Amino acid sequence: MRLREKDATDEELKDGILRKFVRMRAGRARHVYEGDVPKGMPPHLRKRIMQCLRELVREGLVVEFPHGGERAYTFNMNRLAEIRHRIEGRDAG
Repeated sequence: MRLREKDATDEELKDGILRKFVRMRAGRARHVYEGDVPKGMPPHLRKRIMQCLRELVREGLVVEFPHGGERAYTFNMNRLAEIRHRIEGRDAG
């Protein structure tokens, strides 16, 4: 994955976001705050990363919910197999 490059595709960014959720153990009892999603990723891609996160919500792979003063995100637990397949499929290719 080439997240450091400016020409990273949206699919690579989406996969990077999903991998980050796995590393942060997002799931039933855990969530990732909106401000934490782009942390550790290139700052010049912040706007595209947030757009890709919204696309993942529209696709139904990630669920958004209000939590305090900030939005929080977690995996759609009904689609974990699809998410796992997507991440592992990209790693193999």
